[in-house]
Amino acid sequence: IDNSEARFYAIDGSYNSEQFYNGLSIAIYAAGYICFHRGKQLRMNDLDDPVILGQAYYPENILISNQEHLFAMYDELLEIYPVKRLIEFWEDSPENIFAYERDKICINLSTLLSFCQEILEYALILEIIELKDTQPGDFILRDGTLRSLQIKQSYLIKLGKYAHEKSVRVIAITKQSPI
Repeated sequence: IDNSEARFYAIDGSYNSEQFYNGLSIAIYAAGYICFHRGKQLRMNDLDDPVILGQAYYPENILISNQEHLFAMYDELLEIYPVKRLIEFWEDSPENIFAYERDKICINLSTLLSFCQEILEYALILEIIELKDTQPGDFILRDGTLRSLQIKQSYLIKLGKYAHEKSVRVIAITKQSPI
């Protein structure tokens, strides 16, 4: 990749939570991406920081003490710009796009955090495709599979076709895959 004209973007995310003795939890998910071009990491954000060059997204609502806070975290995810843009791109409602209803996703903290991370990572695929500097022949590497249990297949196919039309290659990097 050091001598290639292609850009190599890498998407990754994570989540974590901690429950305290009184039932209060702190929970966070995050996802972001970095980019390398001709052997150098490129700045993907507008921060004035010499170390943090990647672009990352995470929620503001991280305090969970009841079920309503889970719903607030879900609703906030849908308002984070890349996710909002992805839903607009798919031209449908979350109820139709996602495999499970909001109530099922918010059944517990772990399920919600895993969902949020995965949806945000898929949203970043679209964000990268639409970046002004992304060119035909560039690569997007996603940690995980390209088959989601959270998003209905027809929507992933639409995203894949869009990447193909733009000649951007989306590649899954995974330790284990049934495929």
